[in-house]
Amino acid sequence: MDRQIELPIGSAEILAADGIQRAADHANAEVFCWTDMAGGVSRLYLDGLQPGAKFTAQDIHRNNIAAKLPAPPDKRAWGAVMRALAKDGLIRSIGFVKSDSPSGHGHPVSQWVKL
Repeated sequence: MDRQIELPIGSAEILAADGIQRAADHANAEVFCWTDMAGGVSRLYLDGLQPGAKFTAQDIHRNNIAAKLPAPPDKRAWGAVMRALAKDGLIRSIGFVKSDSPSGHGHPVSQWVKL
């Protein structure tokens, strides 16, 4: 018989934040200041968008790849970049859309809006 483990309210968010931070720390250990570089290139991408423009993190990833930024060792490190942009008031999450990446198989990804 499978038993469900009940976590306190907010535990999922705490665990997600911990995983994102560990992935960001790993990326920064592999590539010096990776999150700072990814954040800077992402801000340049946002500068090219009009306020109210919608995009996904996949758009940010593609832009960073085009700018020759090394990929992080764990894709969860992108969460730290997106959270920092949101914390700085540059973007806001507005829901989910299907992934447009062939490897994403149409899974839901966060959609963002430029503020």
